[in-house]
Amino acid sequence: MIGRLRMFGAVVVCLAVGAVVPVTAQQVAGEQDLTASALSVYTPPTCVPGVPFADITCTTGFDPWIEQFGLDGITAGCGGGNYCPGTPVTRDQMAVFLEKAMRGTSNWPPHTVLLFHHQAAEANSDVNSGTELLSVVAAIPSTGSEAPSASTPWLIKVGPGIYDLGSGSLVLPVYTALEGAGQDITVIIGAGSADSGQATVIMGDRGRLSRLAVYSWGDNTWETAVYIPPLASRVALEHVALTANNPSNDLGVAYGLYAETNTSFSLIDSDVYVQGVSYLTGVGAFATTDESRLDGVRVKVTASPTSAVGTGFSGNGASPVITNSRFDVTSGAHQWGIFIGSGGGTLILRDSEVHTTGPGAAVHIDSLSATLLGDIISSAELGVEIASGSGFSLDINSCNITGGMFWLNNRAPGFTVTVGASKLVGPTTSIGTTNCFGNYTGSAFLANTCP
Repeated sequence: MIGRLRMFGAVVVCLAVGAVVPVTAQQVAGEQDLTASALSVYTPPTCVPGVPFADITCTTGFDPWIEQFGLDGITAGCGGGNYCPGTPVTRDQMAVFLEKAMRGTSNWPPHTVLLFHHQAAEANSDVNSGTELLSVVAAIPSTGSEAPSASTPWLIKVGPGIYDLGSGSLVLPVYTALEGAGQDITVIIGAGSADSGQATVIMGDRGRLSRLAVYSWGDNTWETAVYIPPLASRVALEHVALTANNPSNDLGVAYGLYAETNTSFSLIDSDVYVQGVSYLTGVGAFATTDESRLDGVRVKVTASPTSAVGTGFSGNGASPVITNSRFDVTSGAHQWGIFIGSGGGTLILRDSEVHTTGPGAAVHIDSLSATLLGDIISSAELGVEIASGSGFSLDINSCNITGGMFWLNNRAPGFTVTVGASKLVGPTTSIGTTNCFGNYTGSAFLANTCP
């Protein structure tokens, strides 16, 4: 809707329709919605005759836009359930159309910003566009009726291109969503810092990030693509690619996603890639993270040289639910596919793959209960490791677990492991209680014993 869209970059800011009035109601719907569509790549739903106006027959190219015009609550038509597409529109009627389109209605949120990358021929265009993106977010009001809130959320749509933030961080306010044109099309780049609370993108409470790539690339102490600060809840990341690289700082760390104290987030259908020479983590959920949900996530951690430590998912007191995901950790002195530390909570890992190629464990559990269902887990050393936790339990069903040293290393007295209907390759070592029922070793079926 042309009035409400604020457009920056290599486009004109459009706040009014420049046609000579009176124009027809058909032209109003077409000019406002078609012009906005050309910039936001929006296509209205298929036209349905008579919805919401009886005199709209879906026989012209304007008709789908007229229907959307009504469904968005910008106009109620001309009376009697009709739109009257050929009726002239006066200047006072035009004012109502424009103000509703600009301010919003109860049918759709009022604040959408479109930002487009500068022309490639312009010198330093990536840096300029990054600066502009920072300026757009900084201009969002923090107080008043237009400040982001549950009733007035903001959406920033970022067009194709590279947005270089330099040493800056993009800090999203609460209830603000940032949406790109695609993982391989919209790219936001930052440098990192010496502070753990800094990142290329810092999310706000109830924030959303989608359809773009975020890079943190440098030799700073912290290289973090996305940071979720303390108490930020219901943060959603969908269809994103997160990359963190710390190529030569022996004391530095790199995180694709770092979630802080008392946060909750979801990471859906996304890719995380982390590379470096020291401490590397794909997704980190720390300090009693309330909830973390991963679905359809692909994490790859490459640690080089061999002295580095790599972890696919690291949680401390977290209760992650991980489904349909894959974790690959390669090289490094210590390799952990999923590492859940002490602090209680639960782990649910379902229909996922976890692979490590060196010392360490594919799945490490410490003082919490867990369920593994339908997973493929392999490690050059330990498939599943339990470090401590009397009174906790691990249930494994329909899994394929391989350990070059042990498929299970249960080092916790009082910890109970129950395994059924799984393929278990490698021996078992257990101080705690381990029960096996109906498992397969690859060469033999074991009814009531563990390999």
